[in-house]
Amino acid sequence: MTKPTRIGAKPAPTRWPLAAVAAGFAALSLLLVPPSLALGWDEIVYVSQWPSFGPTAPFSAPRSRGVPLLVAPVAAVTDSVVALRCWLAAAAGLALYLGYLPWLALLPGRRALVPVAAAAYGTLWFALFYGGSAMPNHYVAMAAVGAVGAFARRRWLALAAAVTAAGLMRASDAFWLALPLLFWPAAAGLAVRVATASGGARSPVNPRDRCATAPADRQTGMARLAARVATAAGRPRVAGLAARLRGRRAAASAAGEAGSRRRPHGAWQATTNARADAGSVRATTAPDGADDATVPAPPDGARSAAVPPTPNGPRDAEAPAAPDGTSSPRRSHATTAPDDTADAGATTTPHGATSAAPHGARWSRRVWAAVSARAASALAVVARPDTASARAVVVGLVAGVGPWVVEAEARFGGVWERLREASEIQGGAGLTFSLPAHAAALDGPLLCRPCEGDPVVWPLLAWWLALPPLTAVGLYVGRRLPAANALWLAVVTAGSLSFTYLFLIDYAATRFLLPVYALLAIPAMLGARDLARRLPWRAGAVNAVVAVVVLAHLAPQLAALRAHAGIQRQARADFARVAAVLRGHGVGPPCALGGGQAIPVAHALGCRTAGRDETPTALVLRDEEPPREAREWTVADVPDTYNAGWRVAVPPAAGAG
Repeated sequence: MTKPTRIGAKPAPTRWPLAAVAAGFAALSLLLVPPSLALGWDEIVYVSQWPSFGPTAPFSAPRSRGVPLLVAPVAAVTDSVVALRCWLAAAAGLALYLGYLPWLALLPGRRALVPVAAAAYGTLWFALFYGGSAMPNHYVAMAAVGAVGAFARRRWLALAAAVTAAGLMRASDAFWLALPLLFWPAAAGLAVRVATASGGARSPVNPRDRCATAPADRQTGMARLAARVATAAGRPRVAGLAARLRGRRAAASAAGEAGSRRRPHGAWQATTNARADAGSVRATTAPDGADDATVPAPPDGARSAAVPPTPNGPRDAEAPAAPDGTSSPRRSHATTAPDDTADAGATTTPHGATSAAPHGARWSRRVWAAVSARAASALAVVARPDTASARAVVVGLVAGVGPWVVEAEARFGGVWERLREASEIQGGAGLTFSLPAHAAALDGPLLCRPCEGDPVVWPLLAWWLALPPLTAVGLYVGRRLPAANALWLAVVTAGSLSFTYLFLIDYAATRFLLPVYALLAIPAMLGARDLARRLPWRAGAVNAVVAVVVLAHLAPQLAALRAHAGIQRQARADFARVAAVLRGHGVGPPCALGGGQAIPVAHALGCRTAGRDETPTALVLRDEEPPREAREWTVADVPDTYNAGWRVAVPPAAGAG
C-alpha cells in the first residue's frame, strides 16, 4: 500500500543516482589504484600517530588532526595497508554522497544534475587517486560542497558539522570556507536591493519555505534569502523608515503615471488614493523589504500604520465623485494632510483639481525616494545579518579549528608562532600567482615543486579551460532558479578557497584545488546542460555528442590515473631500497634517522626521525651533500632506485659494524 501524498507537496528527490555515483567512485578508486600501494610521505605522518604503524613521525605546523581521526577505526587495530585503503575508499565515497546530498533539494526540477556534477568531480584522476589515500583534501572539498548546500537550505546543524569537518582536516581551509558563509547574508541582501532598485517581482515568501518556491515565483534565491534574513532580524526604526519611504515612492510613481495619462480629476484622485494605500500596505508586508516584518499589516478597512489617519476619516478609493465630475472636497484635502504620504509627483489645489509638478522635479523626487528606500532596506540587513547561520559557522569553526589552536598553544608557543613555522615549511607565504603552475600540474607530478619547465598536456587541460565559461553559463541560466543564491555562493566560496593556493603559495599540487573543482562542478554542469539543450540537432545526435564528450573526458583521466598509480608504486618502493642499504651498514631499530628524506625511510626501517638538536644514527640524502658535521661519515649510493640521487651517510662506527 502506497503512502498517501499531500496535495501540492513536492516529490522527495530520489537519492539513488547520487548513491550510485558515490559507490562507483569508491569502487573505481580501489580498482585503478592498487590497495597494496605503499603509504606516501604525508600519509606516513598521519597514520604513524597510531602505534600500529610504527614510530611516530613529526607532526608539522601546517597539519591538522582530522586525518588521524579518520583512519582511527583501522589504524587502532591493525597495520594492514590494504585494510586501511579499503576503509578510506568507502569513507571517500560516503563523503561524496553526503557533500552533494543537500543539492538534490535545491535543484528539484533538475535532479539528474547533481549526480552528474558529482560524477564530473569524481572522474578527475587526482580525485580518484586521493579517494583511497589518507589525505585531507577530498574531505575538505566535500565539506565545502555540503556547507554551501546546507547554508542555502538553512540546515544549521549540517552547516556546523560541515565546517567542523573542514576545520579538523585543514584549519586554514576552514577559515577561507567560513569567510563567505559569515558575510554572505548581509552581502546578499545589499546586492539584491541595489540590483532591484527599478522594481521587480514582490510575491510573498513563506518564512517556513527553506529551500525553494513555486516555479511561478520569479524572485531570485538571493532575494528570498535577503527577505528571510531581515524578517528574522528587522530593526523597528529602520523598518519604519523603509516603510514610509516606500509609501512615498509608491505615491510618486502613481502621480507620475496619472500625470502622463492626463486622466479626469475625479478618476485621477481615486486612483492616486488607492495606489497610495496599496503602497503603504505593501511597505508593511512586502518581502522585498524584509526589514518590514516588524511593522504589522493593517486590518481590512483600516489605513496603513505608516499613514496617520486624517480628521475626515479613512481614505477610500471607492468614494463617490462630486456632481461636477471632480472628487469631493473632503477627499481632496485628505490626500494633502500627512507629509510622509503626500504625492511626490503632483500638487493638489484646494478645490480638488490636481496639477502635475515640473517634469525634472517629479523625476528627481522619484529617484530620491527609490534610492532612499533601497538604502534603508539594505541598512536593516547589514546592521543585523542572519545570526542563525553565523552561529552555526562559528560553532563549526570552534569545534574544528579549536584542537589546532590548543595544539598551537601547547607545542608551538602560540597561534602566530605556528602560522610562522607553517609558512616557513611551505617555503614562505608571499604574494605570487601560481595558476600556470596548477595548469602544468594537471598531468602530474603529484607535487609540482618547482614547476619550471614542466610541459602542459592539452588533453588533460581541456576540461580545466572549459570550467570557467561553463560556470558562467550556469550562473546565467540559474539566475531565475530558486537555487540562484546557492550557485553564486558556491562560486564565491570556490574563489575564497583558491586564494591561498593561487596567490600565497608559489608551487602547485593537483589536490590543492579539489574543493574548488567540487564547488564549480554544479554550476558548470548546469551550463553544460543548457548548452546541450540548445544544440539545433535531433535528440539522437545530441546524445551522440554528449557521449563523445564524456568519453573524451574519461579516456585521458583514467589513463593518467593508471600511469600515476604505477609511478607512485615504483617511486615509493625506493623507501624500502634505501632502508635495505641502511640495514647493510648495520643501522636498525632502535635508531633515529636524519636528513631531508628521513621520514618515509625511517617508517620503512622501523626507526624514528631525529629531532633538531639530536645526533642522528644515519642520514638519508637525495641530491644533496652531507652537512658539515657528517663529512667524515661513510657515504653510500643506493642502487636500482626509480628516482636517482638516493644516498645514505653512516658514522664510521656503524659502517664498521
